[in-house]
Order: sequence, then C-alpha cells, then structure tokens
Amino acid sequence: MAKPKPLTAAMNLQAAFFALGKVNGQVPDFAKNNEAVAWELYASYELQSWAKKRREEAIKVAIEDGVIFDHKAHPMEDGAKSVCYTSNSVQVSVVVKRNQPSVDWKLFEINLVKRGVKQKDIDAAKKASEREMPGAHTFYPIVIGAPVKARGARDPDDNGK
Repeated sequence: MAKPKPLTAAMNLQAAFFALGKVNGQVPDFAKNNEAVAWELYASYELQSWAKKRREEAIKVAIEDGVIFDHKAHPMEDGAKSVCYTSNSVQVSVVVKRNQPSVDWKLFEINLVKRGVKQKDIDAAKKASEREMPGAHTFYPIVIGAPVKARGARDPDDNGK
C-alpha cells in the first residue's frame, strides 16, 4: 500500500482530531441535555494535555535532529525571522516576538532607597498602586467512575486520587 501524500495526511489529521471523543460522529448518550457540553469540556482538556506532551517531545526531537535550533541555548534577537527547515512537504520558520521588559520589584525598591526615597513613601506608593485581581480559575473535568489514570484533568491538590 502506498504511503499517503503529506497534504492528505494533514487533512486526515484534522478530521481525526475533530472526531476524537465521539463514536461514529456522535457524542455518548447522556441523561442530561447539557452533559454533552461537559463531555466536550473534558475531551478538550484531555486533548490539550496530550497535545502539549506531544509538542514538547516533537520540539526536543526536532532540536536533536537539526530541524530547529536550540532557541533556549542560542536565542535569536527580538524581531528576527528565519526559515529553519524546508522539505518538499514541510517548512518550519521562526519569528522572535519582542520581549516585554519585566521589573524586579525588590531590586526597584532597593534602588529607590539608595536614591534617598524613604521606605515609608515606597510603602505608601505600593499600597496606593495595589489593585484587586481575580484569582486564576482552573477547571478540572473528569470522567466519573473511570480508573484514576483515565479520569482526566485533576486538581494538583488531590495527590492523584
């Protein structure tokens, strides 16, 4: 049997992705109307987790095989664009986004004190600059009754239970 063409494989990959979590194009039979929505949430979390692991491994192998360069060991300059790899069916390019500067607030405070700003003024400015931000919301959909390893995304505080 002949191997499929890359474009055919890419189209099949997309179709297979959208079929995941379904049987013959249908979601499982659920008792509640909105249970299918919860199922889709569960399936999307699982796919994201698996895709992240697959991508991390693909990047590692691509660096080892010379398809891409080790961007952590040898970063390019901000704004750089380059083609890393080209074949008859795949091209990999890189664009380096401009890095946003970050502030080491402890070091900033130390420098203010060195420049004669009083600690009480720094503390007052910090207090005046504070604002309430909503806490991060992380949802953990699971399949009830499934073995632990197949249940799905779990709260890291549940110790794998």
